Amino acid sequence: MPTYSPAWPHTAIKEIFPDIFFVMGMNKTNYDGTDLQHSRNMVIVRDNNQLSLINTVRLNDSGLAALDALGKVENIIRIGAFHGRDDAFYLDRYQAKLWAIKGMDTNNHVIDVELTSDGLMPFQKCSFF
Repeated sequence: MPTYSPAWPHTAIKEIFPDIFFVMGMNKTNYDGTDLQHSRNMVIVRDNNQLSLINTVRLNDSGLAALDALGKVENIIRIGAFHGRDDAFYLDRYQAKLWAIKGMDTNNHVIDVELTSDGLMPFQKCSFF
């Protein structure tokens, strides 16, 4: 059974634009013998009933219930180099597709779709540059 990072404190899911949601969370890590704590953000895009999570932040049980109420998680989108800590949790929980930049370190997860400026996009009105 995989070991996942814990669900650190985070805000409730907040709709900031129609069908675009935002969560601010925190991260704790150790780098070169120094304990670090910093904020990080996840964006959730709803396209019809399909959800795309951009730069995942692991949610606690009530956060997951709120996420599930929004729709079905279909896509995990990795566009930030240090934002993949919680990807495995969501990939396993929802059997979602991983979208990432070619060559990005994805912690041994296979990229299902490589993000390119002229390629497939995970939701409508989306572009990659």
